[in-house]
Amino acid sequence: MNDDVRRLLQRNIYPRALIDRFLDPADDGMRTRYDPHLGYLMRSSIKPDGIDGSNTISHYEPAGQRVTINFKDESCRIHTYGNSFTQCEQVSDGETWQEYLAAHLGEPIRNF
Repeated sequence: MNDDVRRLLQRNIYPRALIDRFLDPADDGMRTRYDPHLGYLMRSSIKPDGIDGSNTISHYEPAGQRVTINFKDESCRIHTYGNSFTQCEQVSDGETWQEYLAAHLGEPIRNF
């Protein structure tokens, strides 16, 4: 392996301690927790990943969905499932497209 490739890999390899921490389900400092059956589940957090480095606030229910704000206590017919775009990773609670749509439709939308 040439030296440039070796240096590139060494700069970009995650340390073993960070990987162990990421996979530790008891570590509350990580934004996700690993579940061997479901994969990576999000945790409630405040993180600096909004516009211009602003903080975003995300809360999650015990079943794994993002907190529902509009019509929270009503029965739900619409659920969304997907990746970070569906989950609205870079906006705060109440700013997700699901919350805007729920307000427009007058019924809750669960965001998994």
